[in-house]
Amino acid sequence: FYDSLLLFPKAPSRDQMYGNAVHHTLKDFFNALSRRDPLPDKLFLAEKLQVYLKKEPLTEKDFLESLERGKKTLLAYQDYWDGRWQLPIKTEFNIPGVIIGENIRLTGKLDKIEFLESGVNVVDYKTSQPKTRGEIEGKTKNSDGNLKRQLIFYKLLLDCFENGRYQMISGEIDFIHPDDKGRFRKEKFIITKEEIAELESLIK
Repeated sequence: FYDSLLLFPKAPSRDQMYGNAVHHTLKDFFNALSRRDPLPDKLFLAEKLQVYLKKEPLTEKDFLESLERGKKTLLAYQDYWDGRWQLPIKTEFNIPGVIIGENIRLTGKLDKIEFLESGVNVVDYKTSQPKTRGEIEGKTKNSDGNLKRQLIFYKLLLDCFENGRYQMISGEIDFIHPDDKGRFRKEKFIITKEEIAELESLIK
């Protein structure tokens, strides 16, 4: 009630501040990659991460730990996916408001939109530990399906935005941190009409 409806301000956690810095760093990285002049390198990632972490109200200890963790992760992430980036893209795509039902206004910001031949793929970054496909969908004992539901929500937003200007054909969870074996993972989903209808009914 206080957080979502009254919108009382509160201090972000260290993990939230770290996640914000990583998201902003990736936005700048992919924007630079799109321009290709010059191509961003590992130094670019490290410098951007440091800039954005400095903007967060972290203690010196938390800042240094977050910087070390983030540099190690982002440089390994860049190494792993280098040469396999999907272009063209839009980053931090803001949807200021679409209306469903009787004046229900929905808003959202998408981390990245990748333009494909037949439509778009929406990418959502996660700085949490990688999860299995079943966990994302809420099919395991300790999961609630909120990650998959977030992709469904993005599909609902885009379907209602500018008369469906961007046809979302898939949604993807991109885990920025590797799993225990050092592997980076992405999980892609095709959103069905039934899932959209169920979420829209739930919102109403």
